[in-house]
Amino acid sequence: LHMFLLNASTQQDKDLLPPPLNLSCESIVSDGLYLLDNSLQLTILVGANLHRDLLETLFIGDLSSDIGELELKPLISAEKNNHQQSNHLYLLKLHNIIEHLRTDRPPYLMVDIIREGHPTKQPIFLRHFIEDPANFPGGQFTYKEFMAHIQRHS
Repeated sequence: LHMFLLNASTQQDKDLLPPPLNLSCESIVSDGLYLLDNSLQLTILVGANLHRDLLETLFIGDLSSDIGELELKPLISAEKNNHQQSNHLYLLKLHNIIEHLRTDRPPYLMVDIIREGHPTKQPIFLRHFIEDPANFPGGQFTYKEFMAHIQRHS
């Protein structure tokens, strides 16, 4: 279970994968783009305040709505509409990260794209935040503390 911030510096990194983030709400900012890998699917969280140019470069779909459905642009359409070279490189880097993660997983790992604030999809994304105490019984433990508690009482 890993989450990565896909920001502007991501495209300039020589390492393919950006450093993983803590799986907690404190790691999320509204102008960010995040990729969560839970080994069964990849989920991209689009921050509510993500820059409009980047949104248009990376995604197709209902860009005007806050909860509209989005799809990742294929590289072919990005090459035809290559008016901003740096944004094209960002899309290329995102596709390369997804393909890299698929090498260790099933060949076609589903990519789900959700927007910050989506009433039904965001809670599903947040349930993977095992470092947030609120996600466990009583809201008192992180995952690690919860497992230690279970082990002590079993």
